[in-house]
Amino acid sequence: MQEATGLDVNILLFCAWIGVQSIVLSSADIEAASSSVAIWQDSVVRPLRSVRRYMKPLKDDEIGSLRARVKDVEIEAERVEQSILFAYSRAIQSPRSGADRRSATIQNVQKYIEMKSGTQPARSTELSAPLLVEAALRWRS
Repeated sequence: MQEATGLDVNILLFCAWIGVQSIVLSSADIEAASSSVAIWQDSVVRPLRSVRRYMKPLKDDEIGSLRARVKDVEIEAERVEQSILFAYSRAIQSPRSGADRRSATIQNVQKYIEMKSGTQPARSTELSAPLLVEAALRWRS
């Protein structure tokens, strides 16, 4: 989904995590969450991902070792992004509807996917969203 539609996996997970708490996000909430991490994504995460991907086809033990370290730094940068999103979540930690957690999670995930795709989600996205929602709900149980 990240490659095909340009979704930020951390924002997608954020939408699911908030939904599991029975909080339905507005489009403005999702935009604000995205804005809170945009500079970090553009300046740190994406460049690291780009470097790691560039190195992938290069077959050399030293390059492979360096690529593994770049991947570790990329993962750590994504953890920082998640921390930024968690800090942002404190501003919206109140239920916005009477939705149960499954419904809130589905609404949040679908809203983010639709915002990024500009239309109704493509078939592959429709199949992925329920898997994410089910995984989030199992984690919370």
